Amino acid sequence: MLAKRRTVLGFAFFAKNVATTTTYNSYGLMLPLLLQDFSSGASQVAMGIGLISLVTGVASPWVGRLLDKWSLHGTLVAGCLIAALGYFLASRAHSAAHFVLLYGVLGGLGVTAMGNLPAMKLASLSFPLKKGKAIGFAMLPVSGIVGPFVCAPLLAAGGWRFLLQVFALVLVILAVAAPWVVGLLKRADEDSMAVTPAGRVFEFPLATPNAQPTAIVALGLGSFAFTEFAANQVGTLRFPG
Repeated sequence: MLAKRRTVLGFAFFAKNVATTTTYNSYGLMLPLLLQDFSSGASQVAMGIGLISLVTGVASPWVGRLLDKWSLHGTLVAGCLIAALGYFLASRAHSAAHFVLLYGVLGGLGVTAMGNLPAMKLASLSFPLKKGKAIGFAMLPVSGIVGPFVCAPLLAAGGWRFLLQVFALVLVILAVAAPWVVGLLKRADEDSMAVTPAGRVFEFPLATPNAQPTAIVALGLGSFAFTEFAANQVGTLRFPG
């Protein structure tokens, strides 16, 4: 039963970090290549990430309503598939305007429906009596450390179009896994009702009271160190072109 809840929490953590890796943590790396391919000014190409932020802000209340009134796994699947479609079509774009619209609008809608909001709901349901701690774990920004080191070699190997297609593939895999994960949560709830008294406090995966603050401090220090390293190293990569 605890293993099922940990799996759900791990999925929430992974989905949240995929959402940020495919947007905020990769766009800066793609920007020089986008400027090479599109005969447009930097301000127009840079609008892609601004549009994602705008769409995310506008869509968040509606996605929250879907999570409350409709289906958790349905929202997750829809978000993954919309973002995957947006990234795949953006990888085929031949103008900056088309790229910005496809990446910003479809990508923004998709990551809103599969990123932070459903991840927080999954986390709170996975450990219902320790919601705050579970949400804190799911929201750990590991993608800020790992994302550049995942994206930079893919960019060097195949360019920004290839990177977006990899993002689309990962999101399709998440869409396939989402119904199974939500079903796992339902089975964990059924198991707990069958074998435990009402009100049982489930153990959180971080075993000791000091483990979560320690992990957050370690990730913060690691993020700073890796960011400094990436700033020095990413500029030395040689992209195809």
